[in-house]
Amino acid sequence: MWKVVWSMREIMRSDPLRRFAHGITIEDTTLRLWISHRAYLVASTPININSNHIELVRIFLGISLSRMDQLGYDTTMSRVPSRDGNGKYCYDITIPDDYGKERIFRTKLEISTYGADAVRGRGTRVWSVYDKMDDPEGKTLFALKDTWVNTDRPREGNTLAILRRRLTEKGEVDALRYFLTEATCGDVHIGRTPDSTGTRIQNGKLFAVDSIIQTSVAFDGAGTVTATLPTRSGSKRSASSMGIVPNIELSSAEGTMRIGQVLEEHRDHYRIVFEEIGPPIYQLRTFHEILVTFRDVVVALKAMLSVQYIH
Repeated sequence: MWKVVWSMREIMRSDPLRRFAHGITIEDTTLRLWISHRAYLVASTPININSNHIELVRIFLGISLSRMDQLGYDTTMSRVPSRDGNGKYCYDITIPDDYGKERIFRTKLEISTYGADAVRGRGTRVWSVYDKMDDPEGKTLFALKDTWVNTDRPREGNTLAILRRRLTEKGEVDALRYFLTEATCGDVHIGRTPDSTGTRIQNGKLFAVDSIIQTSVAFDGAGTVTATLPTRSGSKRSASSMGIVPNIELSSAEGTMRIGQVLEEHRDHYRIVFEEIGPPIYQLRTFHEILVTFRDVVVALKAMLSVQYIH
């Protein structure tokens, strides 16, 4: 069991093109179909492959005839060889704006990808990119953020627009320099449908909790994988950090999720491009740079509070 979960987690962590991953486990005559996306990791009810062989054929036939997007691939991204000749890859990423126009950005460097390590969550990745169509030489760089936001949350681009309008109306124009400037932003569309764990990936179907599998997969310093088999005790919460992720949390702690609960919390795929670009704070090497960064953060938070907005 832990092997398929670890494999799905590795697929989602290492491949930016994956929106979700499938898995299949067969134990004796029992089969389970697994799916992992940014909102949930879910296993099907057990299927007896001896007495229900039609369902077995249906599953494998469905997977073999599926389109790329139905297998979990992001068709708005493509992998291309790097022009540096270092054997690495870049990604061409398509972003629709609010006016229906599409822009294609090519990645140059990774800025932050550790947000994609968690099994559940926003799965945020940030790259430095350039406009492939208007600037093929890559002279002007942007920061592109790819993330999965909660369906009921406002989009970052809309929030920035509201903040800029309120600060301008209040006459605090100087405070605008502490906020990023969006070049373009929009929800990701697969075909003509907005990419969402609920309406697109699950096709609008809701999952109900039949049982809770308490399982964790851990890594030691050498990268060896160990597993804790299903247990009735509560799962331990782990923090995602730089380097090796010490623990993969596969299910919510008891009390958070209950039998019969319908899984309705979903996430939408969203991208935003900023004109400003800089290194992550953990790459800063002097106390002066770190203190100036935190000072600017405090100033920005104070400006937000002045217009009735709390981060």
